[in-house]
Amino acid sequence: MKLTILVLMLFYSLMYCDQTVWSYDLTTLPEGWSSTGGWEFDSTGAHIYIQAIGADGNHSIYTEMLYVPEGTDSVTLSVPQYIHGGGSDGAAYASFTVNLNEEDPLTLWSHTWYDTWGTDSEPIVESVVVAPGDSLSFYFGCDVFAYGSFGFAELWWYLNDLELVLHGDIQVLKNVSWGLLKTLSYQDSVW
Repeated sequence: MKLTILVLMLFYSLMYCDQTVWSYDLTTLPEGWSSTGGWEFDSTGAHIYIQAIGADGNHSIYTEMLYVPEGTDSVTLSVPQYIHGGGSDGAAYASFTVNLNEEDPLTLWSHTWYDTWGTDSEPIVESVVVAPGDSLSFYFGCDVFAYGSFGFAELWWYLNDLELVLHGDIQVLKNVSWGLLKTLSYQDSVW
């Protein structure tokens, strides 16, 4: 009897648990994603180096919209990263933002260095509370700018091995590509 209960508990925990929906090494730009402003993708992952003498533009990686399946109560995106930046009479800025249901973007992680330099190598691991049917998109953005005649700023940022995890009472998912994931509604059978 105890063995039967243990087997049933194990089976239930495997059927309804947090699910890694999608992982990607960022050696290329994933299908359905876009980038602007000099991001490069190679065997080390996604990376960018930008510098400014005067103003510079936005540099971003962003996803298309995806939909939250039944049984999901939160979503976590994690990505190992390394960032170094700052400025002298200048600034460097980087952020990770989520857009939930096409409302105002919510910045979940950011670094800004004004007239100073800094480094961070802690992974970005951020979660968002969601409901079935919600739509999500993600955005990694960075910028540098300098002031006056002698201002200077620069930023190095490396991202790799991105992972998207759904939390809640989720049935075991089939392995899906980002292209398929972004086109599914939360009612589709792949979930």
